[in-house]
Parts: sequence; C-alpha cells; structure tokens
Amino acid sequence: MLFLSCFATVMLYGQQDTAYRNRVEHFIAQIERSPALIKHTVKQKDGTCHYWLYKSRLFKIEKHGSEKTPENHIIEKDYQYYLDRGKLIRAYERELLLVNGNREDVNVWSATTYFKSNRLRYITSLGHGKTEDEEYDMEKETLKYFQELKTLLQLQ
Repeated sequence: MLFLSCFATVMLYGQQDTAYRNRVEHFIAQIERSPALIKHTVKQKDGTCHYWLYKSRLFKIEKHGSEKTPENHIIEKDYQYYLDRGKLIRAYERELLLVNGNREDVNVWSATTYFKSNRLRYITSLGHGKTEDEEYDMEKETLKYFQELKTLLQLQ
C-alpha cells in the first residue's frame, strides 16, 4: 500500500510538471506570434545579445558568443531566457566545444530549465557537461547569469 501511495505521488508531481511546462510553452508561443513583439540587438565584446520587448516589458533575452581556450579549442555558447512579468520562466543553455576548432570533433551540452517564482521547477539536459558535476548548482548559476544579462540590458 505504501508503494502505491508513493507511486501515485510521483505520478501526480510528474503530471503537474508536464502541465506547467505546457502552460509555459503555450504562453511563449502566443507572444512570439504577436506583432507587438519588438526585437533589439546589442553588440558586446564577447558576442551578440538580442532582446525582445512585449508591450514595453522584457520578454526574451538571447545571447550568442564564442571564446577560444588556451588549448586552441573553441567554445560556442547560446543562451535563451524567457520572462513573464520580469521573472524567469524558461531557460535554454547550450555549449558546443570544438576540439582544436574542428567542427567534426565536438562535444555538446545543453539544458532546458523551467522556473516558477525564481525556483527551478524542471530540467532536461543533453550531452556531457555541467549538469553531471555534483558541485554545479543549475538553479543558482542559471539565475545568476540571467540576472547579469538582464541588468546589463537595463543599463543600455
């Protein structure tokens, strides 16, 4: 009986997570189709940052950049953050390591995270990377970088 109770609880949380993710994706899709969505671009020394305003509110931040390591590898980074009323609701982060700059020898890591009230609600991660490191705090690091970009854009 205890097993069934625990199993039912896990299924309920799984259904709630799926319902929340579906609501977030529906919300994003609706706004991205809106003609009221306005795109802006900011060039930075480490890449390009795009941001979208919807009805004068920040809705989406996207940043693309790359850096060269001392070992002659290239790391390409992509970030996408979606907001609702100024709070992060969905983040997508991707890192692509090009060994010796070679596009045929790559290591890819990506993660999609969903947030509610500035708390990590759900994560999907692909590839080998940060999320395999027990010391890495996905919630803390995602919110930190998101806040840095958001603050930088507010200074523009």
